[in-house]
Amino acid sequence: MATAFNLNDLHLFVQAVESGSFTAAGRHLGVPKSTISKRVAELEDRLGVRLIQRTSRSFALTDIGKDFFEHAQASIIEAEIAESIVRSRLGEPSGTVRLTAAVPTTQFMLAEHLAELTARYPKLKVSLHVTDRFVDIVQEGFDIALRSHRFPLGDSALVQRRVAVHPFLLVASPDYIAEYGRPERPGDTPITERSCQVSPRRNGVLFLMMGLRSS
Repeated sequence: MATAFNLNDLHLFVQAVESGSFTAAGRHLGVPKSTISKRVAELEDRLGVRLIQRTSRSFALTDIGKDFFEHAQASIIEAEIAESIVRSRLGEPSGTVRLTAAVPTTQFMLAEHLAELTARYPKLKVSLHVTDRFVDIVQEGFDIALRSHRFPLGDSALVQRRVAVHPFLLVASPDYIAEYGRPERPGDTPITERSCQVSPRRNGVLFLMMGLRSS
C-alpha cells in the first residue's frame, strides 16, 4: 500500500535540508526546532529509511535521502505553482465561461452588460447560448444558467442565486377598458377570448398587443 505523504512534512524536510540544520530551518519558518526534528523523524518512520544523518556536529543527507530530497523539493515547487495559479485566477478572472440564458432575459437584461464585462475582464471569454428550452447545465457543459422564474430549484445539487427582481404588471389602455370592461382575474372573458402578444420593449416597458385568437 502506497504511503500517504503530508505535504507539510515534505515542506519541513526540504526547508531543513536547504537551511543546513533543524535550528536554521526553525528560525526561517518561525517554528520550534523540536517540531521540525520530530516531523522529519516521523517521515523517516513512515518511509522506513534514514533520510538525514545528524549528530551534534553533523547534518548530512544519506544517499537515499538525496534522491528523496530532489523529488520532495520538486513536489513543493509544483504545489506552490498550483497555488499561485489559483490565486491569480481569483485575482483576475480568466478563461472561458459557458453561459446560457433565455431569449427575453438576454434581450432585455443581459445584452447591455456583456460589453462592460469583457472590458472590465479582458482575459475572460463568455460563450453565450440563448434558448428558451429547458437546459441540463451539467450534461450540456454550462457553467451558469440565467433564467427568469418564480420558484426555487427542485431536488438539485445546483446553487441558485437571485440577481434581480422584476414585477409583472398587466395593464390596459382606457379605450380597452371602455370597450371590454375591467378584468378582475385571469379567467375573465376580455382576456381569455383574445390573444396577447408581447411587443418589443420601449423605454423600459413591455406592451401587450391584443389581437383575435387564431383558430
